[in-house]
Amino acid sequence: MKLRLKLINNFPDHIGGRLLKFQQVWNSLGATYILKAGAQANWISPLAPTLLLKQRHYSEFQGPTQKIKVYMKALKEELDLGIVREVKDKEIMFYNKTFIIPRKDGRLRMIIDCRPINKYLKDVPFQNENFQNVCNLSIKGDWATIIDIHNAYYRVLVSDELQKFLAFGFQGHACTY
Repeated sequence: MKLRLKLINNFPDHIGGRLLKFQQVWNSLGATYILKAGAQANWISPLAPTLLLKQRHYSEFQGPTQKIKVYMKALKEELDLGIVREVKDKEIMFYNKTFIIPRKDGRLRMIIDCRPINKYLKDVPFQNENFQNVCNLSIKGDWATIIDIHNAYYRVLVSDELQKFLAFGFQGHACTY
């Protein structure tokens, strides 16, 4: 007797939408709102968005021709994957600078510099466990695994309101995460 399983996927497969596949777990954690609304800005003051808007000016990647080509390729890939989308200038509250840096494997990756925005956000404490902590907590017979979260931040849904602050420009176009 063969058992056939049919996986029914009623969830969107766009970036951020994949998290909906784990909605039952999110419900048990009481985090359904975050799942549906997306990441929110935790401003240090209600005036923070207005202060950032006053600092708004169009900024785009600058560099030699070779780096511009690499940047264009990275941007096209992110647009194709739905990580980045093109928007109208009037939708943008703040433009961030972008640049490219080398990866360990020699390729270059695009970075958005959100330091000006971070000055207006509350710090959220987070502790990433290291190998020594895991060893101290484990006992004989325990199993462990390592999860590569490369590009995991692309899987997080960002609220429409926050997207207005995660924007950047390139060749006269406005884009946001």
